[in-house]
Amino acid sequence: MSMHVEVGMIVPGRAGGIFVTESALVDELRKQPGVTVGVFEFGSRVEHESALERITGRARDFFAYNRLVRLKRPDVVYVNSSYNKRALMRDIGYALISRIRKVPLVVKLHGCDARLVKQKPFLWWTLTKLVFRWAQKVVLLSTEEMQIFQSAGFPPTKLRMLRNGMSLARFHSDPVAKLDSPSILFIARFIKEKGLLDLLRAVRMVLDSGRVFRLYCVGDGPIRQEAEALAAEIHLGVSVEFTGQISEEEATRYYLGCTILAFPTYFHEGLPMTILQAVAAGLPIVTTKIRATGDYLTEPANCLWVEQHDPKMLAERICRLLDTPNLRKSMKENNLALARNFAVEVVAKDYLQLFQTVSTDAHRT
Repeated sequence: MSMHVEVGMIVPGRAGGIFVTESALVDELRKQPGVTVGVFEFGSRVEHESALERITGRARDFFAYNRLVRLKRPDVVYVNSSYNKRALMRDIGYALISRIRKVPLVVKLHGCDARLVKQKPFLWWTLTKLVFRWAQKVVLLSTEEMQIFQSAGFPPTKLRMLRNGMSLARFHSDPVAKLDSPSILFIARFIKEKGLLDLLRAVRMVLDSGRVFRLYCVGDGPIRQEAEALAAEIHLGVSVEFTGQISEEEATRYYLGCTILAFPTYFHEGLPMTILQAVAAGLPIVTTKIRATGDYLTEPANCLWVEQHDPKMLAERICRLLDTPNLRKSMKENNLALARNFAVEVVAKDYLQLFQTVSTDAHRT
């Protein structure tokens, strides 16, 4: 059976973990017999868009999408998105064009602002219902998100829970030298919801306990200056290093070379790629039990849980891992085993099956 899939992705370099997982999925789908895959980009091309730039930019995206589906007539369009106000303003356009052009649409939500579902503000809830009605399937990443949308009245047949996939090959390359040992890794876009400021305060407490280690803060984002100022204010000194934005290859070196991942996030994403990549590297983890992380990781096999906004608890969990080599060793073994469930070669089969089902059902109606 031949199939042509068009995949919508946020402009590379602006999508973080989404681009990492979805580019791996595209590469794997292209290896499947009879499957061809095209990619179209959407979203902001600059860090800070004006209102006019946003309107004209999305209009260009919609025009290009309409032309694409009219000329190529894909069997399925698969759009990577999230659930928030800005994404809804974008997704309604793709859903409407797909409906008019009679092209089956699958929308994957990489995160969910649950407040919109619970509060149901008229405009945003109307857009939500239209996007969900016009899409053939909505892919979610966690049990929590499935429950959120089902409790809001969306039928289980409209929703599908799938995993993110990733290429494990880059975590099985030549041995990587360990960084300053022990070392703690934080790697993400620098926004408050990822928990970096809480981590810096926790690190001060761990240092005050007499332990010696180094914290690597990998990435960039809106709160970088605030984070660096806090690190200076609480005198972290040479115990913390801000690397800035780095390549995927360099990021792999940190995943493989550090002792612990500390990721006290409270961001409403479905399945953080920071967590998945740490699992693939066999890295012991301290994190919050949020969304899909709670579906796949267990304590103490894969991680130690911390509460959101609790630097003291975070410091205690970090100390426990630093002081317990046997626990770190067992976590490493368990996480390497867990990672095989997220290998893109495995995950791609589930997506391909979904696309085939959606395409077949659409042609029947």
